[in-house]
Amino acid sequence: MCGFIGYISKKEHSKNPLYRKKLDIYYELLKKRGPDFQTKKKIDYENYEINIGYTRLAIQDLKENSNQIFHNDRYILL
Repeated sequence: MCGFIGYISKKEHSKNPLYRKKLDIYYELLKKRGPDFQTKKKIDYENYEINIGYTRLAIQDLKENSNQIFHNDRYILL
């Protein structure tokens, strides 16, 4: 089983440590759902900051290429 968590905030609000603290708390709780791989990404988009966390439990496909978050300069796919 896998899990993801995230939030979007305006850049002027992103300096508030409460957002990051809550993300970290819930991200730690998610690790039980996916102990094989964990990652976080921060994306700056125009006036917004996007923070995403992802955990993975590898059952059938054990290859590293299957670890998500897939992204390039323009797109992100969970």
